[in-house]
Amino acid sequence: MITYRTALPSEREACLSLANQVFSRVSYPHDFAALLPKVYGPDVDSAQLHFLAVDDEQGIRGLVATLPGTLWVNGAPLKTGYIGTVCVHPEARGEGHMKKLMRLNMDRMLQNGTDIAMLGGQRQRYSYFGYESGGVRMTAVVSKWAVRHALSHCETDDVTFQEMQPGADMERQAAALHQSQAMYASRAEFGFVTAARSYNHKPYAALQNGRLLGYVIAGKDPAQAAEVLADTPEHLDSIIKGWIALHQLTYFSFPIPGWNIPMIEHVWDYAESMQASSCIQVCILRYAPVVRALLDLKSRYAPLADGVLELEADGQAFTVTVKDNRVQAADGANHPQRFSHRDMQRLLTDPFYFSRQSLAPGGWFPLPLFMSEPDEF
Repeated sequence: MITYRTALPSEREACLSLANQVFSRVSYPHDFAALLPKVYGPDVDSAQLHFLAVDDEQGIRGLVATLPGTLWVNGAPLKTGYIGTVCVHPEARGEGHMKKLMRLNMDRMLQNGTDIAMLGGQRQRYSYFGYESGGVRMTAVVSKWAVRHALSHCETDDVTFQEMQPGADMERQAAALHQSQAMYASRAEFGFVTAARSYNHKPYAALQNGRLLGYVIAGKDPAQAAEVLADTPEHLDSIIKGWIALHQLTYFSFPIPGWNIPMIEHVWDYAESMQASSCIQVCILRYAPVVRALLDLKSRYAPLADGVLELEADGQAFTVTVKDNRVQAADGANHPQRFSHRDMQRLLTDPFYFSRQSLAPGGWFPLPLFMSEPDEF
């Protein structure tokens, strides 16, 4: 008999064993305790995050976890749920466990007031569960030649990089810099360094005469960073130039949130290339608060046409109003345009769904959703 339930603390090792077995088999060797210390570290009790399919005789046959979090947008909190560690025992595939577990996770998020659910993975597989590609990530590539010419004025002799440790003053300063952004995912629940260590990354403080300029979060390949942030544009130049020199790189690539127009334009002055892509797979569960927060953020850096839009999907009707670049969004509508769940996700967050976005006043969509790699499950 199969039972679907939340995991018990005593089942930690069994959950990790199944996850490591399944993911190692289909991709590369996995050790989730090392890959995700914020979820599976030795002192972390994450049992309640997991739904299990348990066979009375054969044990755990599948599991799905949801990592709760908070996305802060101009001081407004959005409650998030990040799906991860989705796996089914190789001998139990085709028995419907993933569908059941995904539904249980979705029901729990709907009940606890989650605003946005997110995940990574194969796009077409998770479209069945209501997730669509959304958000905007810009990937900048800076070459050593750009540094030599465009940043020749930038002095980096006294710029150094030091790996951050939990509890150190540098961690507190880096966390404060991270939280100074217009949009950021909270890392307070885990600690900045622990979150940054996800997926074999390490956080490095960029220092100049002992003063924090910013930080770089990078993995085994220093040519590809998961996150780069500085307190000023000039210090960003120093960090990029210093990092390329330290590691003798030909090219250095790093992501920039699609909403961070000042950073995008500054780096584009000397970057070799800049590529736009979708950021994450997203399923909006509560439309009005999500649209209100993210469209308000967009109004801070882009002109929005005045207008009123009444929309409905998933039994939720809501009205969005923009006047003089001031945004309002509230539940309820008199004569809403009705969309399927999929079309609503794509209208609001898909950067390449141009035909649908033309239904809204100019500049409204896509919404500027972004999640950094350290904040993923």
